[in-house]
Amino acid sequence: ASSPNLYGLSARQDLARQERRPERASDASAVSSEGSGAGAPKNLEEQLKQERRWWSVQMMGETHEIEKTVKQELHKTTVALREKFMRELENQRNDSALRASQLERSIGNLGTQIDALREQVDRQQGGSASPVPAS
Repeated sequence: ASSPNLYGLSARQDLARQERRPERASDASAVSSEGSGAGAPKNLEEQLKQERRWWSVQMMGETHEIEKTVKQELHKTTVALREKFMRELENQRNDSALRASQLERSIGNLGTQIDALREQVDRQQGGSASPVPAS
């Protein structure tokens, strides 16, 4: 597998593109100069038009291929980022739920300790003090 060139084409694709290109107008001018004088400029103009059309079509095709490649890469990247975001979101949710659960246990333990402390204070005071209202 060959690496793509600047236009995203492999060496094989680039070679095939060059082989399909019509003969250059500059190459044809030498041949046409030997022919009839009146038909040569028109023939040269026609060859130049053909070459310009060929280059336009080639550039349009290459542009389309590059655009397609960029869209594919963008789609892959977007999907990967979305998956990474969803995993991170799920991790954050799990961590948050774990922290909430730990906080609830801690609050429950503190409530138990406060109740035990109230009982101890009541016993030390001999039960003569008025009970402290629970909050």
